[in-house]
Amino acid sequence: MVKGATGSSGVTYVVRAKSGQKLIFHLTPDSNVGIKVRTDGTYGEMVLHREEKGGTYEVGLEEEGDYTIFIGSINNQSVSLL
Repeated sequence: MVKGATGSSGVTYVVRAKSGQKLIFHLTPDSNVGIKVRTDGTYGEMVLHREEKGGTYEVGLEEEGDYTIFIGSINNQSVSLL
């Protein structure tokens, strides 16, 4: 679990995962925050999930490797993440 703030330009996390694992996000607050999950896999860069609102999301992972999670404010103001 990660708690923090986006700052005005967002925050990036990188996690290593195995094939078959899942990333589960419960992103709060529901507004003024967005998320993008991407990886550089076998077929190049792939965006696995993108939303411009908070909520609960589950992303299944097909390949082992690093996954980049970007969480940012959609109004360029820092948002506290719970």
